[in-house]
Amino acid sequence: MKKTVLFLVFALLLSCQTKAPSKIQDDAKLYQQGMHYFQRNKYVSAMDYFLEIKNRFPESPYVKDAKLRLADCYYFTREYIDAEIEYHQFTALHPLHQDIAKVWLQLGMSQFKQAPKSHQKDLNLIRTAKTTFTMITHKWPSSQEAQVARDMIQKCNDQEIEKQLYLASFYYRTKKYDVAIKKLEQLSLQGNVDLAYVASRNLLLAKAYLKTEEKDRAKNILQAILNNPDLKDYHSQAKKFL
Repeated sequence: MKKTVLFLVFALLLSCQTKAPSKIQDDAKLYQQGMHYFQRNKYVSAMDYFLEIKNRFPESPYVKDAKLRLADCYYFTREYIDAEIEYHQFTALHPLHQDIAKVWLQLGMSQFKQAPKSHQKDLNLIRTAKTTFTMITHKWPSSQEAQVARDMIQKCNDQEIEKQLYLASFYYRTKKYDVAIKKLEQLSLQGNVDLAYVASRNLLLAKAYLKTEEKDRAKNILQAILNNPDLKDYHSQAKKFL
């Protein structure tokens, strides 16, 4: 019991010795204290120290790393709008930084994380993130960041496909078959390995063709589904419309 009390007193005294960021006049100490919290995943506390360096010591040798860690703090606390702003500013001001590929990746992730989860909503941020990820694969094609970016591009593509399928289904349900057909015809799934997307698109397109009396087109699509062994889970649905 006595040891516990002594430990708590010592911890309290130690915490009291930590100065508020605004009271510290040394940039090195600010950065050191910020990293102390950052490395312990105490990102909210770390932010204050990195912000002090950014605002009060713009010529400091620590300012670049402080700005980058500040962006990371925003990202890890899910403040994705602020994270995007900080990462974007960093790429503009420090394009030759040794970790610039990682910064661009984090920028893309911040954009992606802001996007609405439902495919029913606007996906402009998904397209913005996809542009960022694509740039990474072109500029640093052999990097680890490019590998992650390629995976993220596929996730962006999936969300765009789901959005288009949702819209096409909506137009089909509301009997706007011509609009549904146009949406589905514009939806290219060439090279897509997700068979659920391929089957959903083709079945809906065939049904829409049947509604517009384009029976030959519908039959060709349905027969193609039946002839594809990889789509065997969808054969019974295709047979219903033949």
